[in-house]
Amino acid sequence: MEKRTWGARIEHLRESRSITQIELARIAGVSKRETVAQWEAEQRQIKSNPLCKLADFFGVSTDYLLGRTKDKTTNPTAKAAIEYTGLSESAIETLAAWFANNEWLGAIPIFSQLITCESINKLLGNFELISVAREVAANGDTQQIVKLGDFGKIEYELTGKAAIDYFAKEAVDSFRDMMKEITKAGDEHA
Repeated sequence: MEKRTWGARIEHLRESRSITQIELARIAGVSKRETVAQWEAEQRQIKSNPLCKLADFFGVSTDYLLGRTKDKTTNPTAKAAIEYTGLSESAIETLAAWFANNEWLGAIPIFSQLITCESINKLLGNFELISVAREVAANGDTQQIVKLGDFGKIEYELTGKAAIDYFAKEAVDSFRDMMKEITKAGDEHA
């Protein structure tokens, strides 16, 4: 989750629009610049009316402003897609734009193939294993054994550094296999 506090989010949004605290106070319907400064420093709680005005002005949800979610969107369909898929808000917006503009619609069978192909699952699994191995290595003990249990019907037991090297090579091989599957699927749909 994004690390910004609610005060920092308000400040970031204000600065990203090049708005002064005085201007934001007017937009929020408060009389003093100091009120905005106190919100940004989290020295004063923001009341619901100014909170709603800021959310509307910045085009974000009140939950985003309050730091309760990392997703800025107020669109319930986008929120549901983010929650269901785990994709980022940016990824959902990109997909929505493609569909709205009828871009890439011919690629849907290829995307379907990509998402469901065996190679992508292996590739993602290798990325997950690399992440675990990196975490072990980041702890400073590159000799620690990485026991990853029964992944893909093979039990892995490697030291941190060896695991990173091994799974990086496996990821490259999986990516190569995935591209072959996608190319084959594209040829079949052509």
